[in-house]
Amino acid sequence: MPRCKNENCKRKFIAKVFNQKTCSKECQDEFEDQFEQTSLNEKSEKRKEQERIYTQVSKVFKESHPNCECCGKKATDIHHKNGRNGERLNDVKFFMSVCRTCHTYIHEHPQEARQNGHLI
Repeated sequence: MPRCKNENCKRKFIAKVFNQKTCSKECQDEFEDQFEQTSLNEKSEKRKEQERIYTQVSKVFKESHPNCECCGKKATDIHHKNGRNGERLNDVKFFMSVCRTCHTYIHEHPQEARQNGHLI
């Protein structure tokens, strides 16, 4: 039997739903108050500018690379072979035009993607 996750309770209880964390509605409310969500930090002005540029650069890249570089279907995404951090967001030499299916496959199979040059 699981124990109530509320720090003030810790009673054992029988879960009535999948992944139930507390023994009662009252404990649930108190438990949620213990872990109030904090808002994410706002993006810096530099990053906002990089993203504005990315919107333009990615549109041009997709127009010039309309097909998936893996399977040949219509491309829907731009895969960043070297990540999206910092200046790499807009570095077209690491862009790869891919469909959603292939993009998901690349990220779910990183070892194979590295061997094929889809991840650096």
